[in-house]
Order: sequence, then structure tokens, then C-alpha cells
Amino acid sequence: LMPLMLGDLSDPQKSFIVREIEGKIAEHWSYQAFYDIVLKTAHNLLGRGIAPGERVAIVAKEGNCVEVIIHWFAVNAIGGVAAILDSALTSSELQKQLEHLQPKLVIDDSNLLTLIGGWRAIGAPVELPERAPAVIVYSSGSTGETKGVVESHYNYIITGEAFPHWLGLKPHDRLYTCLPL
Repeated sequence: LMPLMLGDLSDPQKSFIVREIEGKIAEHWSYQAFYDIVLKTAHNLLGRGIAPGERVAIVAKEGNCVEVIIHWFAVNAIGGVAAILDSALTSSELQKQLEHLQPKLVIDDSNLLTLIGGWRAIGAPVELPERAPAVIVYSSGSTGETKGVVESHYNYIITGEAFPHWLGLKPHDRLYTCLPL
């Protein structure tokens, strides 16, 4: 199982991420361009000592920017566990989540762009057991107490395969993401 699966790469120039601002395309990432930058960013994370199973917190004021998604996939490509934390949290709420998470690295606005890209890419994403943790999602749930919910690569793959079926999506459809990642 490869933790980084970007769909059918038989058409690598097909749109993967499109960001519009005021009705105009501000950013466009093909599957291939996104895959390439993720592997280069993954190399930079390896240089920071991130190894399989280690936790990386991602906190960015921009929220749903492509850089957050690049880092999320890059962390998973090297077998790390990503935790995208809500930048709208109060400093005490954020501190509580970071204390619980105990990340090896925090990617925030101070280093968000410096870790992206570079001149070298990892050869390929690492192979992991399908039940290996991919992401920790923080939720207050029904109790109001913050807790980290571990999601596996398997969960993301199954959801990714089922979601288009559930919604009746076709290859030309695009999804709009308005909620924070």
C-alpha cells in the first residue's frame, strides 16, 4: 500500500487542485505537478529527521491553502502522521493540542514555505501497512473535551473510493472545499 495515491495518473496533467479567487483561477495544480512537489517536500521533511510513525503538526493561518495540503501529503509520503490543527484556536487551545500530540515538527507560517520543494525528491512514497496511522484529527466531540482521533491510510483510501459513488460524481466534477481542513 502506498500512502500517497493521487488517483489515476494516466492523465497526469488533469487538474488535481484549482484555487479560485473572485471567480478567477489563482492556482492550478495538475496531478503530476502536485505529486512532484510533494515528493520534493517529503525529501525536505526527511532532512528534518521525520521518520515513519512520527507526528507532524501543521498549523497555518491560511487554512485551506495548497501548502497545507502539500505538507499533509508529504508527511504521509514518508510514513509520518500529520495533524492539521485549526489556526483559529486560542493559544491555550492550540497549546493543549500540541502537548497532547507531542509532534516531532511543527509546520506553521514561519516555515510553511521554506520546507516546500527543493532540488531533490524522494524516490517514491514509503510502503506502509494499510492500517498505519495517516492523520490525527482533533475534535471536541460531544463532550467538549479536545481529543485526537487517529485515521488510517486505509480509512482515507476506502473513503476516497466510496465518496464519488455516494455522491454520484463523474470524472469532470469538481468539489468545493469551504470548511477548514
